[in-house]
Amino acid sequence: MTAARPILAATDFSERAGMALERAAQCARQIGAPLVLLHVVERYHLDALQRLAQEAGALGGADWPARARAELERHASRIAQTHGVAVDTEVRIGRVFEEIAESAAARAAELTVIGAHGEHFLRDLLLGATAQKAVRRNPGSTLVVRRGGSAPYGHVLVPVDFSPDAAAALAAARRLAPEARLHVLHAYELPFEGKLFYAGVAQTVVDEYCELAEREAERELAAFLAGAGAAELASARVVHGHAPDVVVKEAARRDADLVAIGAHGRSELSYFMLGSVSLHVVLEAQCDVLVAKRPGP
Repeated sequence: MTAARPILAATDFSERAGMALERAAQCARQIGAPLVLLHVVERYHLDALQRLAQEAGALGGADWPARARAELERHASRIAQTHGVAVDTEVRIGRVFEEIAESAAARAAELTVIGAHGEHFLRDLLLGATAQKAVRRNPGSTLVVRRGGSAPYGHVLVPVDFSPDAAAALAAARRLAPEARLHVLHAYELPFEGKLFYAGVAQTVVDEYCELAEREAERELAAFLAGAGAAELASARVVHGHAPDVVVKEAARRDADLVAIGAHGRSELSYFMLGSVSLHVVLEAQCDVLVAKRPGP
């Protein structure tokens, strides 16, 4: 039997990062995977501490990696006892997001869990450029934790555009939250919809195009769910509107505690950056967000 791939949970020891550790432990217990707790000591901060320590005639600054390792071990012991999962620890020195990505790749982690807020770098996830870097550099899927609690997810919204990453998001949602109610959503717009009115196209014609597009989207969604073996497991809805706004509003309407979304859409251009819809959801959704990537070759 193939051993389960680990879940990697990054922490900066802030209160919000502690929420992410609890969620990571719940996910690890759910799928029977080992858990790895990771703390990255920023090289710049460590060098600054060492300079200050030298100037003060002290040695405390150089001991921070050892202190971080001891703190990780304390968290690991508590999580292992509370959640009954195998826990390993790792301390790295370098640039935070690079080290998280390298650790995830080296361990072939199934999932990387980070907090939406933190004392330093995790708080910066709210900045667009940093959010793209955090999720894009990670070779696998990333769970951004915004809410506390270790109870299993109950309502999961899965926005889909029928891309391979959307299929990966649906599969990941079903694996991490097998007992949750799945709500699958597809948002559609007409090509050049905003320009049709300026071109003098009558509203009745636009409405007709919308009806045709909606029926086509419903057929595609049904085929997508059937292909994923989820036709009977999920409620499905097609909504006309701008996808980023539709997803965030639907998550709030459903009171979803998790949104599982693909990192990239169907456009090949999106591989050069985190997809605009995914980034918008990471920044704006008020619940946890799983950004899924299809398995590599």
